[in-house]
Amino acid sequence: MFSLANVITNGVMFYLYKFVINKPNDFWVVGVIATLIVFCISPLFPILNKYIPRKWLFIGGQICMILAYGLFIFGRNNVILMDLGLALFNINFAQLVTVLTLTDAIEYGQLKSGQRNEAVVLAVRPMVDKFTGAISNALVGYVAIAAGMTGSATAADRQVTILAFSILWLYMCH
Repeated sequence: MFSLANVITNGVMFYLYKFVINKPNDFWVVGVIATLIVFCISPLFPILNKYIPRKWLFIGGQICMILAYGLFIFGRNNVILMDLGLALFNINFAQLVTVLTLTDAIEYGQLKSGQRNEAVVLAVRPMVDKFTGAISNALVGYVAIAAGMTGSATAADRQVTILAFSILWLYMCH
């Protein structure tokens, strides 16, 4: 579910910038913010994990994502709040804990059985990522069509239904 919500949220960002905020030329900021946050936060994880248990890092990552969704819902007309939401959304502690849990399962399996079988375990995550990517593309496409956000439509057009877009997007992410 985490992977699906993550990919759907990233998929609808273009529609938020083009139709809700009416600043399609500022969409490049999404990639810059995501890149900077991930490059700064990911190396901090092992340092923080020495002092903070993974459980709390996972909860902290989830709280950041919940706050990000709150900003996406209530601050969707403000570029600064959207950018703050993007920064919070890309604090990837929850994802890092999940990946490390998979690695721990490999180590535990080796400890108990004497055999190391990482190929099977580590093949699951890319498969899940590809599967959720395919589902999210279908769902984001459905939302765009249902809300009239296709073709040459603009934010000023009445065929674009911001409420329908917001409801469908948030429903899919939860």
